[in-house]
Amino acid sequence: MAKYRNHLPQLSSDKLFIISGGLETALIYKGGIDLPCFASCYALIKDTDREWMKNHIAKFVKVGQKYNVGVILETPTWRANPDWINKIDFSGEDVISINRKAVDLINDIRNEYQTEKVPIVINGVVGPRGDGYNPTIVMSAL
Repeated sequence: MAKYRNHLPQLSSDKLFIISGGLETALIYKGGIDLPCFASCYALIKDTDREWMKNHIAKFVKVGQKYNVGVILETPTWRANPDWINKIDFSGEDVISINRKAVDLINDIRNEYQTEKVPIVINGVVGPRGDGYNPTIVMSAL
């Protein structure tokens, strides 16, 4: 699964990369999907929501294919952490499984669309602990 962990192509070549973005806004306003606390991981629960999310994210890859550029895809893990998980109808025990489902979804997209000319890098989204737009507590990997 960790294809580029020790050699990120966007840092070691002149190839251009695009990055996915605006997932939560698209899920709510284009997909009509409810996201408590603006948490994209909530869309992993229902098959229909997960499929809509997968198709939306795949659009970024198709742009990469059209223009022959690499793609960085972000995991739908905004607020999929112990500080928020209880606020969005999950238990603390769900943190690991939700994060795995999110990574699996993005990895499935990479496996389906990646080519030699269009490398796809997975970026794991973490945080925030509190208000993501006014952070008071910074998360750490330690």
